Amino acid sequence: MGSDVVWDYEDKRLGQDGVYFGDFREQYTGKIVSYAASAGTVDGKRLSPDWVCNGLKGFDAITVRDNNTASMVEMATGKRP
Repeated sequence: MGSDVVWDYEDKRLGQDGVYFGDFREQYTGKIVSYAASAGTVDGKRLSPDWVCNGLKGFDAITVRDNNTASMVEMATGKRP
């Protein structure tokens, strides 16, 4: 996943598509990774919706492009990328 603003779940044009949060796991047997993903304008210090947290927890590896997204991932998964 990435590299761009793919995790701005507040953006109705892009960020609310579950595919960007790994919502294809049942059909895919490989590893799910992100490369330089960004949450855009989402407040990274605020807890994300359950569907976002659950999706991010399913990633095998996560890298991000900015501190805000790192904070969002840490809030969602308990791990700082």
